[in-house]
Amino acid sequence: MLANLVIIPVVMFYLLRDFDAINNKLLALVPPRLQNEVEEVMRDIDQVLSRFVRGQLMVAGLMGLMYSAGLFLCDTPMSLSLGMMAGLFNIVPYLGLILGLVPSVLLTYIDSQEWLSVVSVVGVFAIAQAIEGMVITPRVVGDNIGLHPVAVILAVLLGGELFGITGMILGVPGVAVINVLLSRGIAQYKGSTLYSP
Repeated sequence: MLANLVIIPVVMFYLLRDFDAINNKLLALVPPRLQNEVEEVMRDIDQVLSRFVRGQLMVAGLMGLMYSAGLFLCDTPMSLSLGMMAGLFNIVPYLGLILGLVPSVLLTYIDSQEWLSVVSVVGVFAIAQAIEGMVITPRVVGDNIGLHPVAVILAVLLGGELFGITGMILGVPGVAVINVLLSRGIAQYKGSTLYSP
């Protein structure tokens, strides 16, 4: 894990620095007659994935605000920082819940010595998670990447069922990429002699 913490930033630096050169070399491997079409498809996929990342950051910000407001109402010490931390880590499914709930419950109990306060903190996290899973993520992320909210929910559920946490993280961007490819395939089919009368 420590080696990964050192290696990943170094690799990311070099990938980002040489990104255009790598793309040009990969594009040069495509036959010249298909290069423009492949470049357009890759540009569409890049736009969808960047909108996905922006949507995820927006969801993280909204979750941070909800957690912070709820914890403030529960008189949890450091409610703003705990809520924003939980919202930020919410980018990885369930990580924000775990890293936000445990310290919030502990600090609330240490501060108030009442179980009712602890139950209210758990309620804040449960309600926020329910709102995020059923309303915020499907609407914000789905609208950003052009997917129906039901498709977003199904992508997360199926990804988690088939591939665990990795599937939950990569399910929505994977479906977004498939959606771009299907849209282009359908457009080509409709322009072909097979479809035309």
